[in-house]
Amino acid sequence: MENKRNGKILREPAFEKVAEGIYNIMMPPAFNEYLVLGEERALLIDSGMGIGSIREIVEQITDLPITLINTHGHPDHAGGNSEFEPALMNPAEFDVYERMASLEFRIQDVSRMPNGAESVRRLKPTGPAPIPVQDGERLDLGNRTLQVLYTPGHTHGSISIYDEKTGSLFNGDCTMANITSMAGEECSTIAVMADSLRRMLALHPVRVMGGHMPNINGSELIEKALDCCEDILNGARGEQSPGQRALLYEKNGVGIRYREDHIR
Repeated sequence: MENKRNGKILREPAFEKVAEGIYNIMMPPAFNEYLVLGEERALLIDSGMGIGSIREIVEQITDLPITLINTHGHPDHAGGNSEFEPALMNPAEFDVYERMASLEFRIQDVSRMPNGAESVRRLKPTGPAPIPVQDGERLDLGNRTLQVLYTPGHTHGSISIYDEKTGSLFNGDCTMANITSMAGEECSTIAVMADSLRRMLALHPVRVMGGHMPNINGSELIEKALDCCEDILNGARGEQSPGQRALLYEKNGVGIRYREDHIR
């Protein structure tokens, strides 16, 4: 859960250009967001935990008007929403956002992190209620169009955003490079997750950009996650995760943490 660059923990926000008109914004202590530039608008994909100001970083990159979209409502993806106009979000995720991106929830979450007391003092307030965005909706930034895909799995209302210009797929926590969590009450079944992964692969993305380090991967990450899901659906059983009501199934360096009663 530590965001590191050159071996050091990030205590302050940073950013770097990672593709044509795409910037990776790294917010402390462990979160990656993305800014995609068009000719008329910019799209900010997720806003971090709200530790410090992500808007200040965005304004160092561009003076274009900003549209904010959340891949899902978890606090580390929607905690900085208060610095912008209401975010676009799948309506199926509104309840997760209301419960988990609130200031009260984030205070509890952040207090357990490295430098927790300092980070709590820097937290932004609860953001405004989001605006619905629908599956298949296209976001025109001016000479650049991104497509919204409903990809439930990590949460019931998770979405991915596909940039046709560079072949970049922004999928939040749908596929994590190490272990993808499917064990929360807000998660979908393994069967639903597998369908979402197949939908992502059908786009043939050049790069897959997620919320946690290592955060920029190839489409083989989706293939490996799908392989894990298909094994579980075909009867494979993961190992019990210590102290959790969950199993962990690992294969080819990728893992899925899931609940045994939440497979189909």
